[in-house]
Amino acid sequence: MFDIKLSPSKLAYYEACPVFWQEPMQKSEAAEEGDRLHEAVEKRDLSLLDDPEQKEAASQCLTYIRQLAPNIGGHGNMLQVDTVYEEMWLESDIGKKGRADLIILPAADRKLAHLVDFKFGKQPVEHAATNAQGVDYAYRVFRKFPDIERVQVHFIMPRQKDVTFHEFSREVDFPKMRERILKIHQAVNDPFKKPTPNLDKACQYCSLKGRCPALSENAVSLARRFDLLPVPEDFAPHAPRTPEERGLAQELADLLIKWGEEVKSLNTKAVLDGAEADGFRVQTRRGNTSVSDSVSFAKEICQKFDMSLEDLVDKAGTISFSKTVAMVKEQNKELDSGEIRSKLENDLGHLLKTGPQINFLARERKGKRKEVQEKQKQENELGKKLLKEIQNNQP
Repeated sequence: MFDIKLSPSKLAYYEACPVFWQEPMQKSEAAEEGDRLHEAVEKRDLSLLDDPEQKEAASQCLTYIRQLAPNIGGHGNMLQVDTVYEEMWLESDIGKKGRADLIILPAADRKLAHLVDFKFGKQPVEHAATNAQGVDYAYRVFRKFPDIERVQVHFIMPRQKDVTFHEFSREVDFPKMRERILKIHQAVNDPFKKPTPNLDKACQYCSLKGRCPALSENAVSLARRFDLLPVPEDFAPHAPRTPEERGLAQELADLLIKWGEEVKSLNTKAVLDGAEADGFRVQTRRGNTSVSDSVSFAKEICQKFDMSLEDLVDKAGTISFSKTVAMVKEQNKELDSGEIRSKLENDLGHLLKTGPQINFLARERKGKRKEVQEKQKQENELGKKLLKEIQNNQP
């Protein structure tokens, strides 16, 4: 149907901007960790994980699954057993095939399907009711199972202590779901498509943002409005034509970066002091790990991983912990970066030092703050009601 076909996981980016593009990269440490967590949940085996926090995240997913499918591998009549599909590939008449984490057809309701997606990232994802990936997967489930009348999409985010779900109806929602997916593909395949900047859903992940004329125009408008720099009338920082324009583009970029970093720092401090920032919450991560004894550390690395000191210093430049992890990974492809990092920290912790904890503002799922406030309001009202009943019943 289309020359360019999208997978469910990319739909939201292209819906936000049809020109979105992401340069293929080596799998990140976070992605490798996600693979390990998915495997542990799929195999129901927490022993595959070493980190207690990872085990807790996977355990929360397994607990949720048991609530949806209490009769997995049950006994007796097959009608009493929940049907479960792990890592199931789903075809589409519009986009690329996609692989769903988990599909459950509960024995208690054979007209219902649960589609479960595990999100182990540190950032929340859009609510299941509007999430393009969830909509696309639900659409595919309807196509795969003709007898299913309702699909519940569940996004489990254990690190956010959050779950969102939404039920889609074949009768009511199926045509609208198809229309939305079709519209995204039509925009992406339009030969005259133009970028539509969307910092929330696309720009921050796009490999083209440095060359995007729309973002460039916004940056120049900002510089002119606040008189940040003397900007020529036809200046385009995404496509400088002279050394002077390239220098000006660099100066503008540095200025915006420094301004952004300062704003983030001030906002984080304010929230830590009790203020609020709608849509964001304070999140912490441990400080950066660095090498305190370079000579001893280098010798240990060479001995443990059969490397020469010359290779280590040549490739790492200085003895950087993160660069060393990447280099060990390069020569030991059967290991993932997380395992290497944990091993080095456990074995060579006496040669490393960790900086102070880092606080920053992380984006909340839209609507979550309101949900929390409503829940707190309900709990407060319930508490007042109970207190009043106790007082009325006192002699």
